[in-house]
Amino acid sequence: MAVEIKDLDFIHFSDNPDDEDLLVIYDVSEPSGNTKKVKRGGLLYNVVFEEGNHTLGEIEISDLTTSKSSIGFTGGSSLDYAAHGAGSLIVGDIAAGASQTITATLTGALPTHQLIWNITEALPDGLVCQAWVSANDTVTFKFYNSTAATVTGATYGALMTVLGFS
Repeated sequence: MAVEIKDLDFIHFSDNPDDEDLLVIYDVSEPSGNTKKVKRGGLLYNVVFEEGNHTLGEIEISDLTTSKSSIGFTGGSSLDYAAHGAGSLIVGDIAAGASQTITATLTGALPTHQLIWNITEALPDGLVCQAWVSANDTVTFKFYNSTAATVTGATYGALMTVLGFS
């Protein structure tokens, strides 16, 4: 049973972080011994509130939802934007030594973003693929046949993620 605490304005603690005051929490999901005690310093440990800067140290974030934020890194850069998408790439037959380009839409992608991509199936031997953000909202895939024979066309799944740094 999960209970979400939305408004904590009623909780006022002293400014002393070593204060050993305990907050009593009643847990009705347990038949007996249904009270818990927590030190005030541990009540909201590693909880992030709206607005402001937050230093969480080395923790794992399993679910982060935000409408606008940036994540800073030790080197001084900040991750300001991320978008992810998937698509199907329909590649026709490619003659020996020839190439073919295919575009996919990734809303929010900009040519200044870093692209991370993956073809979800194995490519035939000799077929090489590269990808880049060629225009706003557009990822271009270029398939090159490095063999001496025609490579038969196929449909490949593509995963695309762009990251914007400042």
